[in-house]
Amino acid sequence: MIKKTLKLAMIASAMGCLFGPGIPGAMGEAWGEAIYKGVAFDPAIEEKFLEAMKYRESGDMAASIEILQTVLANQPMIHRARLELAVAYYQSMQYEQAVANAEKVLEDPETPPNVRATILAFLAQVKQEQATPVSRHHWKFPVEVGYVYDTNVNVGPNSSIIDGFIFNPNDVAQSDSGIVLQAGVEHTYQTTKQYQIGKTPAQLLWQSGFNAYRRSYFSETDSTFDVLTVRTGPTLVAQGKWSANLSLQDDYIRYGDEELANYLYLLPTFTYHVTDSLEVTTDAIVCNRDFTNSLYDGRDSIYLMGRVAVGYTMLEGAVSVQGGVDIFDENADENQWSNTGTDLFLGGIWKVLENDHVFAQINWMNADYDEPPTGFTSSRDEDQWRYTIGVNHKFEGGPEWIKDWKAELKFVYTESDANLDPFDYDRAETYMTMSKTF
Repeated sequence: MIKKTLKLAMIASAMGCLFGPGIPGAMGEAWGEAIYKGVAFDPAIEEKFLEAMKYRESGDMAASIEILQTVLANQPMIHRARLELAVAYYQSMQYEQAVANAEKVLEDPETPPNVRATILAFLAQVKQEQATPVSRHHWKFPVEVGYVYDTNVNVGPNSSIIDGFIFNPNDVAQSDSGIVLQAGVEHTYQTTKQYQIGKTPAQLLWQSGFNAYRRSYFSETDSTFDVLTVRTGPTLVAQGKWSANLSLQDDYIRYGDEELANYLYLLPTFTYHVTDSLEVTTDAIVCNRDFTNSLYDGRDSIYLMGRVAVGYTMLEGAVSVQGGVDIFDENADENQWSNTGTDLFLGGIWKVLENDHVFAQINWMNADYDEPPTGFTSSRDEDQWRYTIGVNHKFEGGPEWIKDWKAELKFVYTESDANLDPFDYDRAETYMTMSKTF
C-alpha cells in the first residue's frame, strides 16, 4: 500500500486533547471532564471504541469504520471517535469521507485552537494527495556476477533455473568451471485503484520485469545456457492481511548456444498472513513448454503444478523457516516424457548478525513417467534429492563502491535415484556470487 507522508501521530495527539489529559489513547473516565459536557461516560461505547482501534491497527479498516460509525450514532459529539474515523477513511484512501468527518469537528466552535490547527494540517495533507498524488512508479535494477564449479555439467540447467531434464543419459559426467551473470529490471506501478475484499481494503499494483541469465562454462561450452525472462501482471495487497498476484511470464531458453525452447507461464499466487509470524502461500504453475530445437521433438508439453507452503518467523525475526509440497503433472506429445509427481521441501534462514545470514534447504522429488523411454522396456521412476546450504554477507561499511553489495557462497548437491541406470546421476555445484539491487 502507498506510504502516507502525513504523521498520523500528530492528529492522534490532537484527538486526545479533545477529551482531556486523562486519555492515554482511549476515551476512559475522562469523558466526564470533556469539553463537551453533554457527553456521558458509557463503558459499552468505550469498549466498542477500543475494539475499533484494534481493527484499525490490524489493517481491517472496514471493521474499524463500521464500529466507529456505531459509536457516533449513539454519541455524535464524541469528536475523538469522529477524528479516528477520519483517519481510518484516510488510511483506506476514502479521502472525501476523511475530509467530511474532519471538517465536522472544525465546525464546532468549542474545538480548541491547537486541535483546530492540527486538523487543518491534516485536511491540507489529504487534499494535496487528492490533487497531486505521489510518484507511483518504482524501479529496481538487480545484478549478479559470480563463479560456479559444476561436477556434472552434462545434466543441463537444474530445476531452480528451468523445470524439465534436457540431458542425454548416455553422456559421461564432465566437470567444469564457469561464470554466472544475471541482470534485470523490475517495475512496480501503484495504481489509484482500491477494492473492498470482504472487510479489508486492497491496493492494486501492477508488477513487470525483465531478466537475463547466463551460465557460461570455460571448457564444456555445449552446456552453456541462457534464459531471457519477461513477466507482467496485477497484484492486490491488503496490508498486513494477504496479497494475491497473477503473472504472465515467458522464458526464452538457449542451450549450447542454440535455441532450445520457449516456456510460457501463467502464475497465480496467494499469501495469507495468519499472524505477524505465520503465513500460508498457495500458488500454481500453468506452463506451455514449446521445444523449438528438433533434437527434442516429442518434448512439447503442458505442465501443471500446485503448491502449498507455510512460513514461520521466530526469535524476533532472526530465524525463518518454510516448508511445503508441490504436486505436478506434465502431459507431453510423446508419453515417454509425460510424468506426474510430488516435490517436498523444507528450508530456513538464520540471521547470525545484522548483515550475515546462513541458509539451508532440502528437496525431495518423485517423478513417475507414463511410458518407457526409447530403447527401454520399463517406464522411468525417479527420486531426486537436492541439498542446499550457504552463507551471505551484505556490505554496509567500507568504500562506496562495495556498499550494499551482497557476497554469497552456496553449495548445491543433487542425487537422482532412478530405476533405469542411465538416469542415475549425482551433481555438486559450488557458487560464489556478488549481487546488488540498484
